[in-house]
Amino acid sequence: MNLENIKIAENKILILYIMNQFKMPLTESQLIQFILEKEFMNYFVFKQHLSELIASNMIEYNASEKYSYYIISKKGEETLEIFKKLISQEVKSILDTEIITKKNQYKKDSEIITNYVKIADFEYIVYLMAIEKGTPLIDLRLNVGSKEQAEALCKNWKNNSSEYFKKILDIITKSEN
Repeated sequence: MNLENIKIAENKILILYIMNQFKMPLTESQLIQFILEKEFMNYFVFKQHLSELIASNMIEYNASEKYSYYIISKKGEETLEIFKKLISQEVKSILDTEIITKKNQYKKDSEIITNYVKIADFEYIVYLMAIEKGTPLIDLRLNVGSKEQAEALCKNWKNNSSEYFKKILDIITKSEN
């Protein structure tokens, strides 16, 4: 493997490592800000590697009209486990320290996620998510017939998600006795 290919592999593993350590969905702007602040790679290199990681199913990209986020996939986690030795302990230490700091900031911004996407006339997919400590508690995707319904679901989820989550759990864990 030539030096250029080694650098490409290192950069991709670095992106996977960062996403794995955050253990939460990240927006593109959060990823870009984090990568560029530490000067691990430039914007264009990062975007190219991110696209390739998505195309190879190592990172999942979820998007709607109002919100999009990235999360490491199972395949990405498995690949990282095999190749994480490409990242030096010094770099890992720097990343781990910075991730702890940024994670708290990012969590405050993304505890409750709502979005909707128009997929056809009179058909919208609504995305509702609640995240705790970087782990999705619930990730709902609902198909509704109007933009107004989609907006109402998003508004209600933002305002009452913990109550709805509890009700959903109660309903689906209730025994039939």
